[in-house]
Amino acid sequence: FPKDVQVCSFRIGTFLEDASDVLVEFWDDIPEITLASDKLKDNPSDAATAHGGTTDFEIIGAYGNRPDADNGFGTTQSESYVYYTFELERNAEYYKDFVIMPCVLMVIIGWASFFISREAAPARVTMSMICFLSNANYLSAQLATLPRLGNDVWLLKFMTISQLFTFYAVIEYVICNWLLRVEKRLTGEVKRAEELKSLKRHASLQEEMAGADQHESSDDSSGDPETITRADLIAAGFNHKVDLFLLKDDGTMRVKDQHVDITSRYVYPIVYIIACIIIWGTLGAEW
Repeated sequence: FPKDVQVCSFRIGTFLEDASDVLVEFWDDIPEITLASDKLKDNPSDAATAHGGTTDFEIIGAYGNRPDADNGFGTTQSESYVYYTFELERNAEYYKDFVIMPCVLMVIIGWASFFISREAAPARVTMSMICFLSNANYLSAQLATLPRLGNDVWLLKFMTISQLFTFYAVIEYVICNWLLRVEKRLTGEVKRAEELKSLKRHASLQEEMAGADQHESSDDSSGDPETITRADLIAAGFNHKVDLFLLKDDGTMRVKDQHVDITSRYVYPIVYIIACIIIWGTLGAEW
């Protein structure tokens, strides 16, 4: 599904009468009917006169046979019957144009949201949420037309993968927004740690100046006043465990919001293309 082939077989035969009363056979000299799949293959302009198929399905095969009369249905009567079998292939154009393509476009729009400023929260949230809800709506519409199948359905798997990617676009901004708030919080803590470190250094300089005559030696021992390490933040009273986990020993963040955005801009489309190639190949979709 949606490029599936359905086989429909039915039997026409006697019920009350036996084969001695009614003999079911095929008509002779019936003009051959060219199936739509064969006729359109030779001349696409004959679509209006081609026989076989509906808007949803196209007949790609039709055949029948008449077995020898036998005793059927547990009776002692000899029955006469014929079998008809039709092979129907679903027309996939509708699904390609109005289901698969919109899902792909929603994934692309979700990817485009990574290029919008992280400060523009309404725009980022609106784009990602609309994409996720649209794909969820497409998926629900297809589930409503299908039975609860236990086997794999190609279209449903493709739509589920697309929905997961649009869901990532939502979660990605949640992560970026959280990292941005952590960075702002750390900026305030760094300023407080700098003030505390400056006070301690000033007090140390005063003690050294009081106990020594050379002022230059105190400048050399002051170290780098601009560097705030993880230990300095802890000494200043910063005790957010999750925020501390994101800090390296030199006081910088391991991961920032811009890192997530930049990585997503490249990884997101590459992984989606690989996923599409895999699902096209493994599930045997033939377009």
